[in-house]
Amino acid sequence: MGLWEGFRVQKHLRAMGDRDPKIRIDAIDALGEEGDVRAVEPLIQAMQKPENAGIPQARIIIALGKLQDPRATGILLKVLFGRVDTVPFSEMAQARAVESLGKIGDERAIRPLFLFMKKRSEREGTFEGDYFSRIRETLGRLAEKHPAPFYEAMRDLDDYTRAEASRVLRRVLIPESVTALAEALNDVNYVVRINAAEALGLLHDPRAIEPLQKALKDVNRDVRSAARHALEQVEGSARHSLGETIPPREK
Repeated sequence: MGLWEGFRVQKHLRAMGDRDPKIRIDAIDALGEEGDVRAVEPLIQAMQKPENAGIPQARIIIALGKLQDPRATGILLKVLFGRVDTVPFSEMAQARAVESLGKIGDERAIRPLFLFMKKRSEREGTFEGDYFSRIRETLGRLAEKHPAPFYEAMRDLDDYTRAEASRVLRRVLIPESVTALAEALNDVNYVVRINAAEALGLLHDPRAIEPLQKALKDVNRDVRSAARHALEQVEGSARHSLGETIPPREK
C-alpha cells in the first residue's frame, strides 16, 4: 500500500472516534471500501463501544465482510448470539453478520451457523422465510469452499443439523458429495433422505444409480418419489453422454 492510501486509512480510523455518528458511519464505510486489513482490529474494537449501537454496528459488520479477514469471525459469531460483553446486537446486526461470515469464508462459522439457525427456528416455530434463506446462502458459500464439515454434519446426532446440511448440499451440488449423499439415503430422518435423493439426481453421477434404486423401496412415499425422479435424471444424463439406448424406467 502506498503512502497516500495509508494516510487515508489513518484519517478514517481517527474519524471513527468522532462524536458525530454520521462522520463515524462515513469513516466505517470508507474503511470497508479501502480494503486495508489494518482496519480489522480497530473496527472490531469500535463495534464493542456502546455509542456505536444500531446503524454504526451494522455498518462495521458490513465493512468487516468486505475486508474478508478471518480475524473477524469470532466477533461476528458473538453477534449472532446476541451480545458482546454488555453491548447488545440488533436483528439488523445479526443479519449483516450472517452475510459477512459468508464473505469471509471461515469454516469455523459452519457449526455455529447451524446452531443459530436451529435456535431461531425453535423460537419462531418455522424454518422458512427470507432470514433462513440468507443463512442457507451463507452456508452454501461456505460449503463450496469447505465441503468436508458438511459431510460430517450429515452424520450428526441432531436431526435438524443433518436436515440442513443435506439441504445445503442439495443446493450447491458438489460432485465430491456423492458418497455422503448416498449414505444419507439410509438416514432415519425422511427429510434428509429426500434432500439426498434430490441432490443425487441433480448431480447426474452414475455412482448414485444403485443407492437410488434401493431407495425406491423406502417406507416413505415422498422419498420413493424423489428417488424415482432422481433416477430418471441420472439415467437420462447417462443416455445422453454415452449415446446409448437405455429404455426409460417404468413408472
